[in-house]
Amino acid sequence: MKRILINIPNFQVLNPDAYKYLQDHGYDIILNPMKESVATYEEIFPYIDTIDAVIVGNDIWDDRLFTHAKKLKVIAKFGVGVDAIDLAEAKKFGIKVVNAPGKNADAVAEFAVGLALDAIKNISHQQALLKNNHWSVDWLGQEIKGRTVGLYGFGNIASKAAVIFKSFGATVIACDAIPNYELAKKIGVELVSADELLTRSDILSIHVPNTKENYHLINRDSIAKMKDGVYFINTARGGLVDTDALCDALDSGKIRWAALDVYEKEPAEPCDRIVKNEHVTLTPHIAGQTHESWHAISMSIVNDIERVLNNEEPHAWVNRNC
Repeated sequence: MKRILINIPNFQVLNPDAYKYLQDHGYDIILNPMKESVATYEEIFPYIDTIDAVIVGNDIWDDRLFTHAKKLKVIAKFGVGVDAIDLAEAKKFGIKVVNAPGKNADAVAEFAVGLALDAIKNISHQQALLKNNHWSVDWLGQEIKGRTVGLYGFGNIASKAAVIFKSFGATVIACDAIPNYELAKKIGVELVSADELLTRSDILSIHVPNTKENYHLINRDSIAKMKDGVYFINTARGGLVDTDALCDALDSGKIRWAALDVYEKEPAEPCDRIVKNEHVTLTPHIAGQTHESWHAISMSIVNDIERVLNNEEPHAWVNRNC
């Protein structure tokens, strides 16, 4: 019998079709007992030498576990970002890593636009004031129409966000290490350099992968190039942003408002400087979480798990060329 560890809280409740798929295909399923977080290394270790497959969240998988994972054939990332998995080491141990590219793109794109709307209209802050018995009518928001929205990165998520921003009447510009000129022309996005993106954007939204090269992509130098009073949105990864530099820019007013779904340290805590800042909208890394996206992600990865364990090539094999 094939044995799988699912290190995603409440997987069987939130992804019933994928869970039934695994049951119907004869898997011995080990569920994460945690309700709010992934299991730790210490909690995973007792099972590591017995599992053929694992579904992971943002938990770290490296040679500490691979050395003992004698039967493990496939690691399936529930989502897209695989920065917590040592891809090259996994390949050395004969472990395939798969993910679900594009399956949550609509969800994240919509969320990024939603955060931009919240920031530019001050919605969450005004709600908090009202709930604290403060009826505030002396604040003026802004409109997306006529603004320049800059997308740092122009992949699947960013291109979908661009279409939505343009429907509001915004001018959308973007930069990308591998620019897709054909797609940009099709949806009416101007591709520019990173420096031009920073200097022109009224709203700046980040959509790049969390690689070593992109660590602290947004830092004091890049912030200094931005417009005064820019709105900053991050639904990608926390490590892309120097949090102290961001906090200083919020305190000084250089960045008028930030709307964040991701953080350098997760989970974020009430005592964190960014959480205590009064000029931020904060959500707990949920941009990609919708009924539709989770169904698509879960079915994609369980199908690829089954393919690997049947000695077939998976559709979304991440570490093929590592």
